[in-house]
Amino acid sequence: MSFSVFERTKKWLRRHDPYKHSANPLGLPDFQRRTVGSVAVTAGFSGSISGAVIAALCCPLELIKVQMQLANLLNKDIGAAAPATALPPASNSGSWRQHRTGPRWAGSNLSVCREIVRHKGVFGLYSGIGLHVVRDASGTAIYFAAYETVKETLRRLTGSDTTGPLTHMLAGGTCGVVSWLLIFPVDLVKSTMQSQVLKPKDAQEFKGAWQCVVKIHSKLGLSGFYRGISVSLIRAFPIHGLNFVVYEWARSLICHLAGQPE
Repeated sequence: MSFSVFERTKKWLRRHDPYKHSANPLGLPDFQRRTVGSVAVTAGFSGSISGAVIAALCCPLELIKVQMQLANLLNKDIGAAAPATALPPASNSGSWRQHRTGPRWAGSNLSVCREIVRHKGVFGLYSGIGLHVVRDASGTAIYFAAYETVKETLRRLTGSDTTGPLTHMLAGGTCGVVSWLLIFPVDLVKSTMQSQVLKPKDAQEFKGAWQCVVKIHSKLGLSGFYRGISVSLIRAFPIHGLNFVVYEWARSLICHLAGQPE
């Protein structure tokens, strides 16, 4: 869906560009992809629209995923701290009451969803959507802009009218690494804020995203925003490279079958 929104937005921008048949009087890049700059601008703008749409649709799923991951971590901690046969005394600590198997509401994605709705209402499923939109809109803009820019640059360097799988692999791998480097801190703050959604307000460590940023920086410095990024970077190049090789092949095939130019 992300690619579909991206491609449709590109076509819309080109069709409605006021400088479609003339140069921009200010010398700014247009949406006609005549230069590398215009390619980057078109891809970046289209990518931001795509990212914002996906963020709006997927925020509840992302929130549930974060809660499930948190529950799995609690399971490991509890299992390591005491024998599995030991049972805690009864308590009335609410939704965060734990057995040796972790939070009682975290049995499935559906149970987590019900728990969020019960405590926060339906709109609670959109907790953290502001950071989610910032992350996905900016991240997807950088992602597609980097890909299209590298692809177009390589095409011009080789003097070819088309690009092949090797170009797509290099451009895709590069955009994956670049986007992770720039977006990883935002993703960390977003996930940290979403992880405390089901905690009582007085038990929440961070009252806002900025407080989270300040605390991470004061404790760990700038490197604290990139903890765990090495694994993401190692897998980013081959995964995103292959992703775009398949995407370009599929797009070329669909255009050929539909009798449309690529």
